[in-house]
Amino acid sequence: MTSHDNRHPKIAVIDNNTLAALGLKHILQQVMPIAVIDCYNSLEELENGGRVDDYYHFFAAVTVVLSSRAFFERYRCKTIVLTGSMADNRGFSNFHSLCVDVPEKELVKSLLKLEQNAHGNVQCMANPLQGRQGDVALVMFDQRKVGNRTFGQFGEFCL
Repeated sequence: MTSHDNRHPKIAVIDNNTLAALGLKHILQQVMPIAVIDCYNSLEELENGGRVDDYYHFFAAVTVVLSSRAFFERYRCKTIVLTGSMADNRGFSNFHSLCVDVPEKELVKSLLKLEQNAHGNVQCMANPLQGRQGDVALVMFDQRKVGNRTFGQFGEFCL
């Protein structure tokens, strides 16, 4: 399932669990509405489907990364490994990682934190609404126009 749009940054979700891939795609579209999100069942499907270098990031399941580690080492700065627990993250210290076996709200916060830490144009500010401790509001300061909509700037990162 791919979409082709050269005006927006592209993200690939690579996971043989179709339901998990589609769920992450939905969450990523909410967090980064300007991005085009494509889902692939395997690395081979991604490589056969088009230009790998067009993607800003690869969100890849642990099993996919383990089976094709050399590929993901070449794209280490673009790769976010989808792990099942915090303990799994330790095995991928060379990569960015995201624990996905958490409640949706926590996953969204982790995605926003990952984006905020990786992109210099996003700043984190405490939520002025005092009713929810620990909630964080992200404010995009660097904006650009696409058509008649304004979006926060989005780009490649390497921590």
